[in-house]
Amino acid sequence: MKQINLKIVQRLPYRAEDFILHSGILPEFRRCVAAFKRREFSLVLIEGEARSGKTHLAMRLVDEADAHRRPVNLVDGHTLDQLLPGFEPQRGHAVVIDDAHIYLSNLRPGLSGPFVTFVESLRRADGVLVLLSGIPRREFQFDEHVASRIAAAAGDPLTAPLPEEMAALINRMAVQRGLKLPARRLGVLSRDLARDPAVIEQALAQLHIA
Repeated sequence: MKQINLKIVQRLPYRAEDFILHSGILPEFRRCVAAFKRREFSLVLIEGEARSGKTHLAMRLVDEADAHRRPVNLVDGHTLDQLLPGFEPQRGHAVVIDDAHIYLSNLRPGLSGPFVTFVESLRRADGVLVLLSGIPRREFQFDEHVASRIAAAAGDPLTAPLPEEMAALINRMAVQRGLKLPARRLGVLSRDLARDPAVIEQALAQLHIA
């Protein structure tokens, strides 16, 4: 095995503007931005597999909510239960919850009170609630109070990028990991790799040729 000669560049910290809004993510991004522009309650549930871009999308949405002059919180499913007690949203408050499935999958019948109160407080404040979940909504086991609210949520699953978007995506992911790929190698990877960020990530971590 011969290792590729790669030019190493400074590793970049994550910045929202570095996140590529490819065609598998863009519709849900636009849906949320439209919700931020309206002055009424919106609930959006976005499903995505591991490494599909949910966390980066969540961070980008926080920037967008702030740009639309909305008070905004970014929390994850591990810590949501710490936000709920006594939560009092400001007018137009936006809450973006990454890995929401971690909280929702433990929300058994009879335990829904704090979450329902949270949702209704945002409704009264004309807020926006965005749930990013690694589990499809049909797989949750809610009581009727939560189920009726989740059923009303807008949102579709994140999907893979188009073939013609692969080169830009691979290049951006490589630079974020401190690599500058030769144009030829970038072309080979964009042609041969599955349109899956997890596969791209693995290839960048183990980049060799025979």
